[in-house]
Amino acid sequence: ETEPEPSSRDYTLDQFRLFMAVTEAVKERGGIGFRLRHCANSGAVANYPEMALDMVRPGLLLYGYGDGGRLGLRPCMRLVTTVSTIKFYEPGTAVSYGRRFVTRRRTRMGVLAIGYADGLLRAAGNKCAFAAGDGFAPQRGSICMDMCMVDLTELPEVDVGSQVELFGEKCSIYQLSEAAGTIPYELLCAVSKRVPRVY
Repeated sequence: ETEPEPSSRDYTLDQFRLFMAVTEAVKERGGIGFRLRHCANSGAVANYPEMALDMVRPGLLLYGYGDGGRLGLRPCMRLVTTVSTIKFYEPGTAVSYGRRFVTRRRTRMGVLAIGYADGLLRAAGNKCAFAAGDGFAPQRGSICMDMCMVDLTELPEVDVGSQVELFGEKCSIYQLSEAAGTIPYELLCAVSKRVPRVY
């Protein structure tokens, strides 16, 4: 995606003019022509059609993100897991490593079968929620290597074996990337090889 500030737009246009000037100078002075010229990533494809030239190299757009809704794209990748177990914790119970979350009420806590070894960034810990049942389950405590915890107190319909979506149709990848302090593309690329793919 492109940066929204006017100075970023000006910088991008200056970079494009420089690219075009250099390729033209190489042709005029050195007699070398380029069969293919490309400088348009996803952000340029979505926002600067004049930069398409002979080829484009979309990345994020291929997953249905990065167009700000202008191209009518839909996300084509979902990351889902299931609830492995559910436990009830009394108020004052520390959850996960580092005691970064302590229950304030009797809490129905679910354990999800996904963690940072699967690509769920630890930086998102305690800052995000996932689509489950009829709502969203706040993630609680540190994200572990193979699992993480979610508060299911308000979602009684979610049980062991229930599917939980981390991002996709119901749960925006932008919310998760913001929680992790990164960009959506990093989350898409972070899904590790051990996560089964279903096409």
